[in-house]
Amino acid sequence: MEHKAIILFVMVILVIGTLSMASVEMIDVIKGSGHPRDALMDITSKLLIALIFFIASSSIYYKVHEDRNVLMMYYTIAVALLVSTFFFRGTAHRWIRFERISFQPSELVKILVIVLLASYSSRCEKMSHFWDGLIKPLLMVSPLIALIAVEPDLSTAILIALLSLLILYTAGAKFTHVVLLVGAFVVLGYFAYKYQFFLKGYQLKRLLSFFRGKMSEQVLLAMESARSGGILGKGVNLGEIKMVVPVVESDFVLAVVGEELGYIGIIVILLSYLGLSYSLVKSAEKVVKDSFGKLFILGYAYLIMLQVMVNVGVSTGILPITGITLPFVSKGGSSLLAFMIGLGIVMNIVFGKGQKEE
Repeated sequence: MEHKAIILFVMVILVIGTLSMASVEMIDVIKGSGHPRDALMDITSKLLIALIFFIASSSIYYKVHEDRNVLMMYYTIAVALLVSTFFFRGTAHRWIRFERISFQPSELVKILVIVLLASYSSRCEKMSHFWDGLIKPLLMVSPLIALIAVEPDLSTAILIALLSLLILYTAGAKFTHVVLLVGAFVVLGYFAYKYQFFLKGYQLKRLLSFFRGKMSEQVLLAMESARSGGILGKGVNLGEIKMVVPVVESDFVLAVVGEELGYIGIIVILLSYLGLSYSLVKSAEKVVKDSFGKLFILGYAYLIMLQVMVNVGVSTGILPITGITLPFVSKGGSSLLAFMIGLGIVMNIVFGKGQKEE
């Protein structure tokens, strides 16, 4: 039943996400610089492309991804894509752009890191050792994390690092080893903040404002907009926050949901994320024959939970503004594509030979 619940919860989230993004896409139309047809085509094309990749990934036997040659190919492509972002103009080199089409490789890297660590951990017999269970696999994914950090996209780099630690701990790395490593990074982060090295100017400004307890105008507007929706909301496309808050389509999309679909909309989507995460974990428990499949499903669940917690934390002022998307909801074809590919792999695992006989 868990696999059916996974699809159900994703469908609910996608419906709410599509309604919210349809509203956001109408900004240009409202301002008189766009056409409703273009907005509809943009949403439809992203959903169709993501659906095609979902079908493709769910059709490929999941054990193929564990093959060393395939992993090397994935890794090489990921590094090439991340490096290629530096050849495109902009202060932040996060996207590959062609005309009106843009792609963010770091979103796919999140799924690749889950595959890499699940594959490594399923083969490693010394996960309780500090070197084999923690340092070695982290060195394997660190070039990907480093390239993302210098784009700069520090929030995504930190998220992938946390995701990696969760997967390795689940696979058998010692808790004390994980705490020791996290402590070392916290100390490093403190000195980077205190002495203002490595961090970019805008990153320091955000952190300084956050630690001084000063909420940005974006956060205050987002919270007020979510409250103004009341229980039932103002209605789809009737909200105003999308017109005044920058990057509302990623960081503050939950405020759009609250303003237009009300508290009910927020509750439904948060409960759907909770149900989705629970169903993924229960599905992983049943994949007893294959540790790679189990770890991939758990890693995918961790990724969703981390991004939801960070996005909600930003929307409520608990965390500084990060740019981390709300899975399946925030505008961005790259994010949707990555999560749908990951979902396809999960579906192949739970319907495939990794599933326990019932």
